[in-house]
Amino acid sequence: MSIQHFPGDFRLGVLNEPRLGVIDPTPGRVEPKLMVFLLLGGHQRFVLGGRRIEMDARTLPDGALFRIGKPTEVVFEHNVGQPLTKLSLAMPPDWLDGLATPPAGALTDLRQDLAVLRFLPGPAPLETARRILREKTPLRRMALGMTLLDQVIAGLAGQQPETLARPLPEDPGGGLADGRTDGPAILARLRREIAATAGEKLAAPDLARRCGIGLRSLERLVHETEGRSLGALIRAERMEMALRSLRGGASVTRAAHLAGYGSAANFATALRNRSGITPTEARRRPPAEG
Repeated sequence: MSIQHFPGDFRLGVLNEPRLGVIDPTPGRVEPKLMVFLLLGGHQRFVLGGRRIEMDARTLPDGALFRIGKPTEVVFEHNVGQPLTKLSLAMPPDWLDGLATPPAGALTDLRQDLAVLRFLPGPAPLETARRILREKTPLRRMALGMTLLDQVIAGLAGQQPETLARPLPEDPGGGLADGRTDGPAILARLRREIAATAGEKLAAPDLARRCGIGLRSLERLVHETEGRSLGALIRAERMEMALRSLRGGASVTRAAHLAGYGSAANFATALRNRSGITPTEARRRPPAEG
């Protein structure tokens, strides 16, 4: 990764080249930092401080905000992309402490020595990231990097921390023990997790754990708020991702994988039963408005 250093120990790193594996699998050490990491293309897996983290941008971009408060071991396990395209912003770990507005929402968790906040990059930060990749002038790159940092922080500040980083205790009957009504936030987290793990075919119990809620509680929440089963919601979300990938030029095989089907033929049948169109027609049809 090519890294540029700017005043205030602000660093901007860019990698945009083919990778077929890990160059150096030996453990390394990460010094304390606050880092915004965007994976725009490819697939990466590493272990940071004993925590395995997988970033997958083979269909949708992936993002994470890290706060590393002390020297921490990192081991890279998987780096693949044609190309592998990623961008990082790094700065001292106490940068947020000096902001005029104290960190809010999910950012309150950044007081930990090792905090990882996952997010799906929206249109604005993605456009800024792509501009950084195209920009050659250092000063403009720094300005764009600060804009990207502001966009990511603003997005995470509006998210509830317990839905991103803290498990919710569950009572024996399957409800939330503390009586909180975090339904909308949990459902939003569920949809983010389904998208962030596209192609992994995670089962409902795994998704529930990622959302910090018990399976029975999540099933009841989905039934009460969506009027359908948890399985039906997962299938619908995965099919929508598959449709978006087709419209973006992905192969039918790739779309089938995203939707959770083992073959393109089964996916085509399911798509026709659900929407009355074929994969080829889906490519030509623009997304519905609204």
